[in-house]
Amino acid sequence: MKTLAIIIALFTTLLLSNGSVEAKNSTNKTTATAVREQVVKKVGMPELRREKISPASVMVTFTINENNLIIVKEVAGENSFLNEYVGTKLHHSKIGITPETAGQEFEITFNFGKP
Repeated sequence: MKTLAIIIALFTTLLLSNGSVEAKNSTNKTTATAVREQVVKKVGMPELRREKISPASVMVTFTINENNLIIVKEVAGENSFLNEYVGTKLHHSKIGITPETAGQEFEITFNFGKP
């Protein structure tokens, strides 16, 4: 039960983290927010303690193709495990958003375990 509470707390922290999303080719904040919400849900929160991972940040740059699939272009961060975790969770995963996002480039920074 404690583990579940910890996971929920960490996930909530991730959702409320200082991470940002930026639609590089668009000023539509509503679209960027919708993309961020869906991407954060897809990534979730790894069990940092179990994997013996220190808190770290990961920045991911991606586009969304015409089939609403996320195409990861770059993953950069302080920890190779978290970089791979984020890239694997997102690359070629489907996202339910509007067609006008096709081809846009987005950037999201995840702060795993960081306040």
